[in-house]
Amino acid sequence: MPAEPIERVVAISDIHMGADNGRSIFSAQKQLAAFIDHLAAAPERLDLIVLGDALDYLQVSPFLDFTGATAKKKTQAIVAHNCEVFDAFGRLIGSGKRLRWCMGNHDIELAFPEAQAELVDAITRGADPGTRARLELCLRGERLDYPLASGGVLRLVHGNKGDPWNDVDHDALAEAARTGGPFPYPPGSRLVAEVLNPLKDDGFAHVDLLKPEQTVALPLTLALWPDNTKKHLAAAFPAFFATKAVGIKSWLQRVFTGAKRRFGTSPPAGAVATATTPEDLLVYALSDSFAGQSDEARDQTLNALSTLLGDARGTEAFTRALTAPPAPGQTFGGSLPERFIQSALRACADNANRRSNLWSLEAPDELDPYVRGAFDDGAVVVVAGHTHLARAVSYPGGYYLNTGTWANLMRIPTYVRGAEFAAHARSLKGFLERPEQAPTELRPFQRLTYADVDLRPAAGGPAFRAELREWTPGPSRAVSQFP
Repeated sequence: MPAEPIERVVAISDIHMGADNGRSIFSAQKQLAAFIDHLAAAPERLDLIVLGDALDYLQVSPFLDFTGATAKKKTQAIVAHNCEVFDAFGRLIGSGKRLRWCMGNHDIELAFPEAQAELVDAITRGADPGTRARLELCLRGERLDYPLASGGVLRLVHGNKGDPWNDVDHDALAEAARTGGPFPYPPGSRLVAEVLNPLKDDGFAHVDLLKPEQTVALPLTLALWPDNTKKHLAAAFPAFFATKAVGIKSWLQRVFTGAKRRFGTSPPAGAVATATTPEDLLVYALSDSFAGQSDEARDQTLNALSTLLGDARGTEAFTRALTAPPAPGQTFGGSLPERFIQSALRACADNANRRSNLWSLEAPDELDPYVRGAFDDGAVVVVAGHTHLARAVSYPGGYYLNTGTWANLMRIPTYVRGAEFAAHARSLKGFLERPEQAPTELRPFQRLTYADVDLRPAAGGPAFRAELREWTPGPSRAVSQFP
């Protein structure tokens, strides 16, 4: 532990470093190394918090293979592809700064001592014991608290706690890693490994850059690549597709017309009802994707999904809708498949551009219930990651910063109504298969954001300063500041 109190806490999350296998969604190695070196040269007593999902084991095959030997090999492959980043981490702790490394939900293999040893060696190779001690592994899903001079704490969490798609039982995880027993991957990991990764292999590049996967990538792929998506969903969620068509429709209808769930955790956000099976989560995700529809539109969506998912030949009409040119004078959106494609793409655009808008910094996000509960539990500033969506939100009880991600991102533009929609839908399908040919607004991009909290009271001013910042060639700019 540092001899003197920490003066400044910097947090980055969701780097998603992968291996040299064509799957990696992180390509900012040079920028990240420069950022880390910038922090190493800072005059303050500083902690850098890597707040989870820095290593993305779901990008490296074999997927969902929970063994120490596989975890070791994957860690080695990730380190080899990102060596300049790990060298920079080594320089950081060599400068006297502390590095605290947390676990998220894409890096649960770090529970294995074999993976931990590779990570520690990559950062501390050749360092003396005092330097090595400045790397601290925080791999039990714990929150990190720092006291504030004015009372209360700065609280840092990855953000997956209470997310039914991605929650991790860390006690069970540690026990499975210790004994070599099995561990069930979260449903969100299965969605990535068994649906989105195979879709990338099918040629549908970059579908995993659309966030959230469940309410943007999922309906988008069902609309544009129904055959492939249905096939991979059936492999990942077999119990749902084992149900007869009438049962699938009943399942969908019950959830679409029922009360909506809230994302959250307990404690401190309070008890939140969650689905009990991965198949339930799939249906809830589809319902959330089309939230806000009129009763008529919702019924059309239910009928379309029931046909698409429940009929053995249900994808044929949906595939034709995007491949066959419309008859002269025909407006796209007349048939049931066309109306579904139209609704799905507009829902994706709405989710990507409004509720999950990358630039709506002041809008609460999926972590809102957790954040409110944390304020009731003594936190004044809450910092999280997980969503990939940077945020800086002022609440009555405190302040919330989401670090965003250093991985690549994409967003779906809002589409026009009317006869032009077919052309837009068809061009979007082509652009997602070949992003390098897409217009600028559809290409992958980066937004290298992080949280920066100065714990030192200002003379005659606030007791702390909490900022959302973006790393730029400048080299850094404040996006938002509290108080």
